[in-house]
Amino acid sequence: MDETGHETREGRRRTVLLAGAIVYNRQHFPCRVRNISAGGLQVQIDVPLAPGTPVHAELPRFGRFPAVVAWNEGRMMGVVFPEGAAATLKRFGDAAVRLGLIDDPTELPADDGVATLHGSR
Repeated sequence: MDETGHETREGRRRTVLLAGAIVYNRQHFPCRVRNISAGGLQVQIDVPLAPGTPVHAELPRFGRFPAVVAWNEGRMMGVVFPEGAAATLKRFGDAAVRLGLIDDPTELPADDGVATLHGSR
């Protein structure tokens, strides 16, 4: 949110319940993904990390994404994808449709050399 209380999120946010992991310093911390957008995730985790901590978010069937801890409150933690929404959607590839982040694969950004889940460039 910005200083006026308006949402500043890039793209759609979808409520989900997915098993995943936050990877920090080669350690895997299991988590439950509670919501997802092209800009980041909200996760439930037993070991919340400090804001600003660089991590990777691992989502089985969807891949591994570089991320940065944005906030934590109790067992809830938000991470953002620093590559930006377009690059993140490109990494998700067709899975972005299955997750409800976009309606149609034609909404995916043009190929800009970012690897997709299928390993293509």
